[in-house]
This record gives sequence, structure tokens and C-alpha cells, in this order.
Amino acid sequence: MRALLYSENLAIPIATRCVSKWWRRVGDTLELTITLTDPKTYTKPWLSEKKVFRLQPKEEIREEICVPSIEEEFNRRTRNPAAGLPGK
Repeated sequence: MRALLYSENLAIPIATRCVSKWWRRVGDTLELTITLTDPKTYTKPWLSEKKVFRLQPKEEIREEICVPSIEEEFNRRTRNPAAGLPGK
């Protein structure tokens, strides 16, 4: 059985070890890196690019439902602004 890390388009076995590390560098900034380790699939651990998320002070925290049908809306309203990506 395989899973897919969607944001990076990587097919990964379910047994792969995935470590997410979050750091608060300054008061309004979080950094994230992800490391995938699976010697049967990869020759060395795969390390994601560092993702930086900044607090949006005028934004209200909203309840979100994680379903594929609203992923695009979630990206536009929440994920992209937090990552400093342009809105669409």
C-alpha cells in the first residue's frame, strides 16, 4: 500500500517514517521542515524545503473541514497567505 505526500507529489510507502519539525523563530513566524526516511525506497533521508508561516494579525482563526472538495478554497484563504504566496 502506498500513500502520497500531495504538496510534493511524492509516493511513499505507509511504513515510511515522517518527522515534521516546527520552530517558532520570532513571535510571529513559524518554520516547518519535513524529513522522510525509508531505506527501502530512498537512498538517503528526504528533507523538504523550509516552509515559513507568518501570523496574519487581522485574520480570525476559522474552523476548517479537511476534505478534498474544499482544499482549493483552504489554500486560497489560509495556506497561501500564511506561506507568503500570492492569492488567486
